[in-house]
Amino acid sequence: MQRKLLTIVVILSVFAGINANPAVQVHFNRVIDSNECLKTCMTPVRESNIELSIFKRANYSDYLLNLDQICSIITDARRCIDGCGVSSNPFALISMNSVCSKKTRADAKLLTPCLQSAGAQVHEQCVQTCSDYESLNDQIHMDTSTLKPEDQSAINSLNSKTNMACSVLKCSARCSIDNFNKQCGQLENGVMAGELIREIVERILATHRMDLQVFGLLETVKKTTQPECSYLHTAGVLFNPIKDMIAQRSFQQEEKRTDSAVAPNVDPEQQIKLTANRLYVKIMKKQLQVLDKQLQVLDKQKQKLDNELPRFMQNPPQQQFENESF
Repeated sequence: MQRKLLTIVVILSVFAGINANPAVQVHFNRVIDSNECLKTCMTPVRESNIELSIFKRANYSDYLLNLDQICSIITDARRCIDGCGVSSNPFALISMNSVCSKKTRADAKLLTPCLQSAGAQVHEQCVQTCSDYESLNDQIHMDTSTLKPEDQSAINSLNSKTNMACSVLKCSARCSIDNFNKQCGQLENGVMAGELIREIVERILATHRMDLQVFGLLETVKKTTQPECSYLHTAGVLFNPIKDMIAQRSFQQEEKRTDSAVAPNVDPEQQIKLTANRLYVKIMKKQLQVLDKQLQVLDKQKQKLDNELPRFMQNPPQQQFENESF
């Protein structure tokens, strides 16, 4: 029974670590609370109020600057669960080891001067551009803590919020990389600051997918994850708008096939709910498309100003007036 329980815990921890599905987190919490040893080991993790997953943070500077504390929490939890006399440990997953690997810590140390000097400004800029993911994620976390698995209406509402949060996170991730490149430029190793942060995030994300594959959960995650959160199971989507667009189109095609499928055994009332949920998702996607277009217009205006700035600096208005006067 104990071995089976920990197998479930490990599988759920893979889900909860990256999966944007509130119901999974609720189930994970209930399984942990059903075992006194696990509950004791998880209490310091919960009380620390620190997000251990970099995929639930948009403020990369804050996460990487606190990496030592995060790794200390992970190490203590792993050692504590080892003492529970179980064969599997959720804090010994490949992804957990990747977060605290020597490579990740060395990269974070190399980034420290940049993160300390430009981190707050970059985060503020990206909040203005993309919205505040941290606040949205905090709200989702609060709603999840009171969620009842049988409350389908609340689950649907949380799924919609989660979908929106993933969209904001993607925007913030791309915004952060661009702005760290601009603010800090090249590091001591010759790599652009933003590109090194991208490498760290993609490396950890790849290990999460490895965990999913080890437990045979990759396809399940694809089916249960919100459409805007496809970066959790599809490589390259988080930082690449083109790959993201391809993933979105793939989801839309699958959605059309689902909509057109005949489901004779589905209760009519349930079918109405399913249709309404799909319609809501479509409306949200339309709204995001409008927002994307607005951001593209703003980006073009910014590029235009960037192109005109050198000419303006070489020949400011006062100098133009002096040259034209006689």
